[in-house]
This record gives sequence, structure tokens and C-alpha cells, in this order.
Amino acid sequence: MQRPRTRTAPPLSPYKKPAARGEAKQEHTSLGKTSKTRRTERAVEQLTQKEEATMAQQVTKAAELQDPEIREELDRRAREEGETVIKSGTGGKSLEAQERLAEGRKKGGRSRTDASGNERAEEDGGVLIEPDEKALEEVKKDLGRE
Repeated sequence: MQRPRTRTAPPLSPYKKPAARGEAKQEHTSLGKTSKTRRTERAVEQLTQKEEATMAQQVTKAAELQDPEIREELDRRAREEGETVIKSGTGGKSLEAQERLAEGRKKGGRSRTDASGNERAEEDGGVLIEPDEKALEEVKKDLGRE
């Protein structure tokens, strides 16, 4: 009587791990990531650093917006009462959203192709995000600061 033939798995490569059940197989070179992947990751990281530096130079928040208690109260008013608490922040549903809207509206007319973002920031100065005076006064009264 003959035994039924069974198939055996091919020998495993020392460089590849077998995929666990339910995991997608990933192709890797023996050294890990390919050089193209490493170059792409480096380029993205450098771009991100440049963008952060440019944004840091161009946007400044008023001193009142640095205080966590005032920010918290302004954010509450924006979320719960739908109040505009930042100049040019109309339409934002939170303090942060209003700050971003105001920043975009104030930068709107500043784009020129003959100067980089850093050069424009040095020429024009930065964007100052300010709270609405009326809302700020009310918040300060509520917090007992005036």
C-alpha cells in the first residue's frame, strides 16, 4: 500500500518573516526599507520642518490668547453660544477654528510668486490674530480680572 504524497513548504528565507494569519504580506529588502523610501521620508520630513518654520514666523497670537483660562472661556463661548470671539473668525465653531479662519483671511491677499514665504514674512511682518474686544472684556469680567 502506497502512502499519499504530502506537500512540504519551501524552506524559509532567513531575511523574510512568515506573515501571521490574517496579516498582509509585506515585501522588504534584506536591508529593511528601500533607498527610495528613505529618500521620500527624508524629503517629507524636510518639507514639514520648513512649513512649520514659515508658519511660526508668519502668525502671532495676541497676548490675551496665550492665557489658558481666557482661551478656555473663549472656546466655551464659541462652542456653546456660537459667538465669534476672534476678529475675522466668523463661521468657526471653536476658538481654534476661528483662529485658523482669521489667519487664512488675513493672509489671503499676500500671495506673490516672486518671493518665498520666509521673504514675504520678513517684508510684510506676521499675521496677528486678535480676540474680539467685546468678547474679551466680557470674559475678563466673568473671570474677575477687571
